[in-house]
Amino acid sequence: KDSDHQAPVKVCVDTSEWEDVSDTARWPFTDGHNPSVMSLAANPALLLKDDEKEKSSVADRVRLNPESVAPIADLYGGQSKLEHMYIGLSVMGNGQCSWKMSAEKIEEYNFSTLKEAPTKRSMILILDKSLEKIGQTTIFLELDAKFGTRRGSLNAKPLSDGSGYERSIVELDDIRLFFYKGAIWVLYRNGPKFGYEDQLQNRLHFESITQDNGSKSFGAYIKASETVKVCCGRNMALISEDPISGDDTLKALTWVDPVTVAEVDLSMLPANTASNTAQKLRRLTEYQSNDQGHMKNDDSGQHVTEQNRRRLGAIKSHIHGTNGYMIPLHSTGELLGIAHFHRPEKRDTSDYALHGHHYTHALFTIGKKESDSDGYELKRISNEFLFRSIFSPTEEIDGDIIQFASGLDLVGSDKHGKLLISYGINDCEGAAFFLDMQVVQDLLLDIGDANEVVDLMEIANK
Repeated sequence: KDSDHQAPVKVCVDTSEWEDVSDTARWPFTDGHNPSVMSLAANPALLLKDDEKEKSSVADRVRLNPESVAPIADLYGGQSKLEHMYIGLSVMGNGQCSWKMSAEKIEEYNFSTLKEAPTKRSMILILDKSLEKIGQTTIFLELDAKFGTRRGSLNAKPLSDGSGYERSIVELDDIRLFFYKGAIWVLYRNGPKFGYEDQLQNRLHFESITQDNGSKSFGAYIKASETVKVCCGRNMALISEDPISGDDTLKALTWVDPVTVAEVDLSMLPANTASNTAQKLRRLTEYQSNDQGHMKNDDSGQHVTEQNRRRLGAIKSHIHGTNGYMIPLHSTGELLGIAHFHRPEKRDTSDYALHGHHYTHALFTIGKKESDSDGYELKRISNEFLFRSIFSPTEEIDGDIIQFASGLDLVGSDKHGKLLISYGINDCEGAAFFLDMQVVQDLLLDIGDANEVVDLMEIANK
C-alpha cells in the first residue's frame, strides 16, 4: 500500500563521460541498471527513533568503520553527514531499454539508436538522505596480481616508475554490495575471465582525488590480489554477522532452495598471489541437506573451500536469491533476504526479454537449525509479490516485465525501522524505496512443518 512505503526514487547515472546525448535529445543507452543501495552509517540500526531497549542490544555493533570511507566523508561534510547518506552500485552494460522495439517506436520515444553498450563498467553512487544522487565514480581494477583463470585473464602490471600498479575498467556483472569486518565489499561475476558458475568478492578501496583545477572528488577501486572466488551457486548472498552470537565468520548463502550455506575461505587473502587469486574451489557432486561447506587442502597443498552443491535430481523450486547481503534480524536471530522466480521459469530469448522475464519476488529468512548449531534452515517466507511500476498511472496499477531486487538494507530496528529495497527495471534503469519493517514482519510467514521452499509451492487457482 502507498501508506506503507516511500514512493520509489529513480537511481540514475550521469553517462556524459562516455555517451554524449546533449545534441540528440535522445535518452542514454541505459540509466544504469540493477542498483544495490545501502546505508553509509556506522551502525544503521541506531538511526531511527526506536525503543531504547532495542537500541541497547545492538549499540556495540559497528558495521562500517568510518576510516574505510574517509575519502567520501571528507568530500561530503564528515562522518556525521554520512550517517544519513547512502552508497549504491549501478551496472552499465548491454541493457534492454528498447528490446524488440520497432525503429518507429525508438524514434517516437527518443530511445538510443545504439545496438551495443557504449561502455561496460560498474559505478559507485553517493545518495543523500532522500536517495537523490549527489556523486558518482567508476570502479577500477588495480592489477597488482593476475586477474582471471581463463584465456583472456589479465596479468599483473606494475607501473614503470615502481610506484604502484596500473588500473583499468573491467566488467563486474551482477555486482552487489555487502559489509565485512567494517569495510564495504562487492560481490560480482566475470564470466569471460573466471567462468559463469563462480562468484567473486573484493573489498572496495576509496581514495581522495584532487584535479588540476583544484576541484576534489573521490575514486574507488578493487585489487586483483584480493579477489576471492566462491563456487557454485546462483546470485549468492553473503552472511558477515550472526545476529545472536555476533560471529563474523564470512559465509555464503549459495542456494535458497534447498538452503545451502558454505564458509568462505579467506585464509590466504593477505598473501594472495597470481596463483591463488582464483582459488580452486572443489565441488561435491551431491548436496546433502545436513552438510555444510568445510575446509581442506587440494592436491597441491593449497587451502581451498570444499562446498556442497544442490542434490542432483532432487525436487526443488526455481527460486533464486537476488540481494548480496543477508540482513541480521537481532530480535529473532534470523537473517533476511529477498529472492525471485521467473514466470515462466524458462530463460529462453522471447519477445519480452533476452533472458528471464515476468519476475516475482519473495522475502525470506533463514536461521540456525535447532538440531545443528552449524547448519541453517528456512524459517519464514512471504507470498510472491511485484513492485508497482513507477510508470503506472494511478488508475492502472501494474508491474514491470523485468524487476530484479539487487539491494536490501535495514535502517533502524527490525521491528520499527525501514527496509531499503533497490531494484532494477527492465535491464534499463533502477529505483529504490523504503518499506516499513512492521509490514515486512507481517508479510513473513512461518513455514510450519515444511523444510524448503519447494514444500510450500502450490498451483495457483485460475
